[in-house]
Amino acid sequence: MKMLLLWSLLLVSATPVAPDCAQDVAAYQTAVAAGEPWAVQMLDSSVVFPDGLWHSAHPRFGHFERCLAAPSAAKYCMVAFETDAVPVRWVFVRRQEALAAVRAQLATCVPASCNATQAVQVAAFNLAAVLDTLGGRLKPSFCFEAEPFDAKAIAFACFALVLIGVVLGASFSRNNVSWLSAHHNVQRLFSASSPGTIHCVHSIRFLSICWVMLGHKIYTLCLTSPPTITSSGPPWVAAIVLNGYLSVDTFLLMSALLSARAVAKARRLPLLPFYLLRYLRLLPPLAVVVFFYACFSAVVARGPLWPLYVQNEALYCRQRWWSTLILLNNYNDVNVPSCLSNSWFLSVDMQLVWLSPLVLFPLLRWLKFGIAWIITLLVATAAAIFALTFVYDLPWTMSVLASGDKIVRYWELIYTNTPLRAQPYLIGLLLGFFLERPVRRLPPRVVASAWFASLISVVGVVFTMMLDYRSALADSALAAAFYASIHKIVWSCSLAWIIFACHKGYGGPINKILSLRLWVPLSRLTYCTFLVNLYVMTIQVGATKADSQFSVYTLFHGLCGDFVMIQCCAFILYITVEAPADNLLRLARFKFFK
Repeated sequence: MKMLLLWSLLLVSATPVAPDCAQDVAAYQTAVAAGEPWAVQMLDSSVVFPDGLWHSAHPRFGHFERCLAAPSAAKYCMVAFETDAVPVRWVFVRRQEALAAVRAQLATCVPASCNATQAVQVAAFNLAAVLDTLGGRLKPSFCFEAEPFDAKAIAFACFALVLIGVVLGASFSRNNVSWLSAHHNVQRLFSASSPGTIHCVHSIRFLSICWVMLGHKIYTLCLTSPPTITSSGPPWVAAIVLNGYLSVDTFLLMSALLSARAVAKARRLPLLPFYLLRYLRLLPPLAVVVFFYACFSAVVARGPLWPLYVQNEALYCRQRWWSTLILLNNYNDVNVPSCLSNSWFLSVDMQLVWLSPLVLFPLLRWLKFGIAWIITLLVATAAAIFALTFVYDLPWTMSVLASGDKIVRYWELIYTNTPLRAQPYLIGLLLGFFLERPVRRLPPRVVASAWFASLISVVGVVFTMMLDYRSALADSALAAAFYASIHKIVWSCSLAWIIFACHKGYGGPINKILSLRLWVPLSRLTYCTFLVNLYVMTIQVGATKADSQFSVYTLFHGLCGDFVMIQCCAFILYITVEAPADNLLRLARFKFFK
């Protein structure tokens, strides 16, 4: 083991070290041996002997603020600690070795003259006992450096203050600027839906964005305390959490539904207004959020993981903002990090809008042929997903249980691949046309059977995921291919019936709940909620300064707090950007959608 420590130090010595850093490190080591307070404070701010490395490989933070406040100039860095897997006989844990390989980030407080590579030398000194006892390797990771409040941050701050001032000023103006007035837009936010609206859509939209936030909360918790959701709570809770990706399919279905319904009402499809209005409705809030990410997001707070998750995202937005704004980042940014990582959904949705006339025109002119064409496309996409999942041994869905390589391949081949995300969109287009056609009154027996089949299908799609981690089918490529190819169709058809039944008078008490007026303002904030929710959660990750362990309680407790802050941010974005931009489009007579 001592040879491993020696080898680590020799490896570090092969890397060029700045003279200032070498002298400072030598002084630090001498001062630690002499017990000088400033050096002891730096050592105390670093990770010395991390516990539970094989239990959970989340970052060990040391003491961030104490390091930066050291009397001698100091810098806070993270160093990667790695070990190989340690197999143990007679112990069996599915999908992992009894003692798996460790990949953990360990805090190291270093002299300010050192960089991330040179921080390894200090970490090797601090962790001598660990390396001597357990072995392992140290590799450079990153160092924290505060983002300056420079010209770009000042530019966004001025923009935001002017925008808020103009919106508030319009509220008290005697001129006819109601489209910009905060007072007018707040009234619009809380106003009742217009006649002919599909009322249950408001509740479905809001519940779906809550499901999205739950998934994002799991993702962000993974960054600091890898969850054991399959063992720390009831299996049914794990099934609901792990299937949050179905909310994306719900949004795609509702997007198609509203587009197709507008086309069916107008009985025509003018392509320029159809494309332009949709893009211009998405663009203003998206552009402001991208502007915020690129210029201001990194100066909001600070913490041990701030460079990794917040400053890096800001850097991506400075480099790749254009790809996000033209809504092509799901293809343009496959091999490079994208700006606003969850905006891939907007790209997929917009690209499906571009392709939708290929289905809408046949539905308008030859309804039966249009229905047959949709069924053909559904079968083709299901076959393609089945083949890709089976051949490449992909996971059942976007599961946190799958290995890294499988997830990356699934993400690229299926999850962000627009044609293969079209299943719910196609069903939504068909639903939009049927909602505008007269339908014979259905017999009670047919309605009851449809409701039973729909609810059973919804429950089945969600809880079938339990087979992915609690049965012998978990590693079956055939089972994964079968589930991946049809579960979105089953989910979308079930949801389509619920919307159809509620709108056509077959919803009963379910429709009364789903059509309550309280859902309306929450639903109207959905787009802004989608744009800001991941950043609010990522801020907490970047600013986290203490170790934590995952539990279902911490998951939902954290989500409730995030929800309040997210809704406040979404409200501000809606009043200052989304509502005025939408009002301006209406004034400009883009009235394809009402």
